[in-house]
Amino acid sequence: MNHDNLDYLLSHEADIVPSSGFTASLMNAVDAQAQAPAPIAFPWKRALPGMAAAVLSLAWIVFACVAVFSSFRASVAPIPFGYLSGCHPDGRAVCVPKDLKQYMT
Repeated sequence: MNHDNLDYLLSHEADIVPSSGFTASLMNAVDAQAQAPAPIAFPWKRALPGMAAAVLSLAWIVFACVAVFSSFRASVAPIPFGYLSGCHPDGRAVCVPKDLKQYMT
């Protein structure tokens, strides 16, 4: 197919005519839609306080968790290596505090 054949086919299109009754049924549907009552609006005035309370409670929970875990982390002090004796760096031996060694025989 060359360009001349394509131009010929596209220039001789038949008119598209809707079926009988299509225009009338379409206009009846448009009129019925226009006559219908408006949809019920979403009650934003009632929903916003609940959403705000949910956001605030979530923020409070996150703040409380951060406060608890940060205080827990600050309260746990690392044990200095000199306080323990008999410890291997790879953790194979049992570490015993120096002051308890006197009770062990």
